[in-house]
Amino acid sequence: MLNILNLDQVYLACCPTDLRKSIDGLATLVKIRFKLDPFSNCLFVFCNRNRNKIKILEWEFSGFWLHYKTIKPSEQIGTKALTGKNYCDQLFSIEKKLLECTSEERYKKRLEMAKPVLDEFYAWLKSFGAVPQSALGKAVNYTLGQWKYLVNYLQDGRCEICNNRAERSIKLFVIGRKNFMFSDTVKGAKASAIAYSIIETAKENGLNPMNYLSYLFERMPNVDFKNNLDVFESLFPWGQLPENCYIKKSGE
Repeated sequence: MLNILNLDQVYLACCPTDLRKSIDGLATLVKIRFKLDPFSNCLFVFCNRNRNKIKILEWEFSGFWLHYKTIKPSEQIGTKALTGKNYCDQLFSIEKKLLECTSEERYKKRLEMAKPVLDEFYAWLKSFGAVPQSALGKAVNYTLGQWKYLVNYLQDGRCEICNNRAERSIKLFVIGRKNFMFSDTVKGAKASAIAYSIIETAKENGLNPMNYLSYLFERMPNVDFKNNLDVFESLFPWGQLPENCYIKKSGE
């Protein structure tokens, strides 16, 4: 355990350090580069390039202690990364407050509450020039490049702020994708994507995927879509479908 009360001095290495170094590597660094005695009654603190991890070398007269700490964003007070995270936290906090709203109410509330935060966030992103190859620089450039897609959710209260639900929906397919040997062509992959989209959209709309697909396969070959495009709407998962297409809720 660290006992800072009886220490003679604490030394902080200002330059980034390769934290893969072990006790011997850090002790050598202290002795050769910093011209200090690693066996003295001092602490030697090293951080990585991203300044989110530290190692502390301590001599305790019978051997070395090597302390390791990962600094969470919430502990990095005053950093630009934390400022950016706070903007994101504000946006998601607003979404939590709007969970019980109708889509129309959510649309209006987002324009009132979220749009000012987004405008401020965008101005902040454009206000400083992070080093492009740094972790922060890559995050800023990626956010700016995806900005037009990010703000799309303001246009419709039914849209979600993130695609986590979609990511969860395709998780099963991602896990099993190495087994899908038939998707070795572009056409095969496209066919799979269409099938997966139909199935997951059906599930999100409370449908039994098997019954819904059976209904489509029976109904669609007998429909003249060229002269009756309105039929498409009735076949969508949110259209007028037979009762057996829906998943029965408990108690029904």
